[in-house]
Amino acid sequence: PTPSGSAAPPVQAQSVAATSTLAVITTFGVGVAPGSVAVNEGDDTVYVTNFFSNNVSVINGRTGTVAGTITVGSNPIGVAVDQVDDTVYVTNRTSGTVSVINGRSLDDSVTIPVGSNPIRVAVNDGDDTVYVTNFSSGDVSVINGRTRTVDDTITVGDNPVGVAVDEGDDTVYVTNFGSIVWVINGRTGSVDDTITVGTRPYGVAVDQRDDTVYVTNEGSNNVSVI
Repeated sequence: PTPSGSAAPPVQAQSVAATSTLAVITTFGVGVAPGSVAVNEGDDTVYVTNFFSNNVSVINGRTGTVAGTITVGSNPIGVAVDQVDDTVYVTNRTSGTVSVINGRSLDDSVTIPVGSNPIRVAVNDGDDTVYVTNFSSGDVSVINGRTRTVDDTITVGDNPVGVAVDEGDDTVYVTNFGSIVWVINGRTGSVDDTITVGTRPYGVAVDQRDDTVYVTNEGSNNVSVI
């Protein structure tokens, strides 16, 4: 599903690739329109959001089987894992909420209201802070992972989508459809800079080792390297 509301045809399976041989080693069914995926490296558990099923599939990475499903809010689209305390955060686009899942008990214990049309979510494991992009609100919700409350809301440009955290220097990068990447200081909660990239920047990821940021530009079919 894209932030504009369009959706790809429902997909019933998620594939696991063996990186050593680049071959698909197994395929198994999940929910309808699986979108985002996140991994807890500590216990080898995989979480997949199913946009039209309103749930999250939990996959046992060791056995390659679906261990269960967790019902969340309406149209879950983003997911991220706090590796330190085994907590999973899921953005529910239509509900305007974030579901907080206990990775040990696999229950959806807390629901946090955020902005309008939350899309992506990223976690800073170092200080237990969670960042959520709200597409229609034009802002980022900052969640305190300890108290499970929204501690701050940071205004960015129209239609923010992707978000990633550089934990080394506590910097948050947010893409929006105005061809801009917003650079947020995680310590102060202020916008320190804006960077012009390609058309309709969507995804963003940080290489923590060399402080490099990669941005996918949906409209110009290229990747900007920051």
